[in-house]
Amino acid sequence: MLIIADRDKYGNYVNDKGFTIKINTDKNGNDHISFYGGEVDKPHDAAHVNVNYDKESWSSTTHGPDKSDTNPGSGSCYLISACMKYF
Repeated sequence: MLIIADRDKYGNYVNDKGFTIKINTDKNGNDHISFYGGEVDKPHDAAHVNVNYDKESWSSTTHGPDKSDTNPGSGSCYLISACMKYF
């Protein structure tokens, strides 16, 4: 079981294993959620999810520490849109 333990110097959530969750909203009202396998300002694995409420869609990108193995994804899901609006 992972426990959110603290916030880092940027205000991101960090759990007891050192994984970081960053949540922000852009100027268009879309949410961006990033999951980092370590500190955000050091090499890390990550998954970034972008939610576009107007189009009821999402896009994502995952990458390893050196960002050479980037993998995009996207889709449309009303459940994700509804959950993210509630969150």
